[in-house]
Amino acid sequence: LNITPTRTVRDREAIVPGLHAIHLSHGKSPGEIALYFPEKQTVLFGDLVVGEPMGALTLLADSKLSDPPKAALELRKILALRFNTILVGDGHSIFKDARQYLVDCLQARRDIYINQIHIDEIEWQYKNAPHPYDFEDKDIDPLIGGKNLGYRIIRLQPDKMSFPMHFHNFGEEMCYVMEGSCTLKTPRGDVEVTAGDFIAFPPGTAGAHKFVNDTDAPVVFFILGTTTPHDVSEYPDSNKVLPYVVGKIYRKDPSLSYWDGEV
Repeated sequence: LNITPTRTVRDREAIVPGLHAIHLSHGKSPGEIALYFPEKQTVLFGDLVVGEPMGALTLLADSKLSDPPKAALELRKILALRFNTILVGDGHSIFKDARQYLVDCLQARRDIYINQIHIDEIEWQYKNAPHPYDFEDKDIDPLIGGKNLGYRIIRLQPDKMSFPMHFHNFGEEMCYVMEGSCTLKTPRGDVEVTAGDFIAFPPGTAGAHKFVNDTDAPVVFFILGTTTPHDVSEYPDSNKVLPYVVGKIYRKDPSLSYWDGEV
């Protein structure tokens, strides 16, 4: 058959609302893709990832791949996504903690070392956020199997801001300014920070912060933080709270009594 394509799909582009294509150019077949369902936190693989033995993931046999190491490393495209379920065409699908199963699969290989990456291998990604919070970042820890620590590099262009003013009740963060300077806004006042500065954001209100680039040059900083599943983030400027186990943001006030709606 001689069929002329009517559409070219970019990597991570939405094919239809709620369904994204992830190109896997080193898979078994030319043009192979994985499908990503963000709302369901689910990835659907074709031939490249196999659900066997039961309760584990493996890659397609090396003999069926033209370049097994490249095929394995390309799965970092998947690790960059937020997912909990992996559906496979061959073998048994994984319905919980699928990210860790995929990391385990890649860590078991001897032809790659998935826990290492050079910063130049990571592309800048724009945050899908309203101005002035549409900054750029390189989210590192998902790509190399990070588990209990999160780490990323953030670049703020002039007139951009980082995340809204917030603090963590259980998690701790640290910032190292790599390039440039900007203003660190805190409830204790504004602080100028510049390249070479380390800043600690301990749990609780003492760690409340937001970065604002009020200069005419970009500022780049490295953020390191603990990943605490039971953490609770608070946003004092907007009176919001985010309990991680719930995954939804609420207004803190008005507070309800214990028996509200019960009697």
